[in-house]
Amino acid sequence: PDSFGPRDLGIETAMLEHPVGTLAFPKNMQVGAIQLAALHAANHSYSPYSKNFSGVAIVLADGSVYTGAYIENAAFNPSLSPLQVALVNVVVAGKSYDQIRRVVIVESGSPQALASQIPATKMLLTTIAPTATLERYKAY
Repeated sequence: PDSFGPRDLGIETAMLEHPVGTLAFPKNMQVGAIQLAALHAANHSYSPYSKNFSGVAIVLADGSVYTGAYIENAAFNPSLSPLQVALVNVVVAGKSYDQIRRVVIVESGSPQALASQIPATKMLLTTIAPTATLERYKAY
C-alpha cells in the first residue's frame, strides 16, 4: 500500500529524469563509430544501485546499428540488460536476430561497479546469434 520507488530507497533521480553520464574512453584508445554508439548508450543507462553503467550497440548484416542502455529497477529485479533493450529496438525495426553480426558492449571500469553485464550478454548471444562477435570495452 505504500509507495516503493527510487526516492523511497534513497535515490534522488528516477529513471526518466536522471542526468546523462560522463563515461569516456581513455584518451589514447582508438575507437570507431560503433564503440561510440555503445558508449553513448552507456551514458544514458540508469544504474543507481549497482553503478554498472553499460550500453550495447548491435550491428546487423545490412550495417544498421541498434543500441540499448542498462535500466535498473527500483526493486533491483527485474532490470533490463543493455542487450535486451537493444534487441527490442531490433525487433521494433522489423529485423531478426539471425541478422546480428557484431555486438559491442561498453561498461563502467569504475571499482564502484558492483556487477557486469558481460556474462549475461555472452550467454544470450550464444543462444540467439551464435556467430556474432562480441567486443567488450571499459570506459571511465
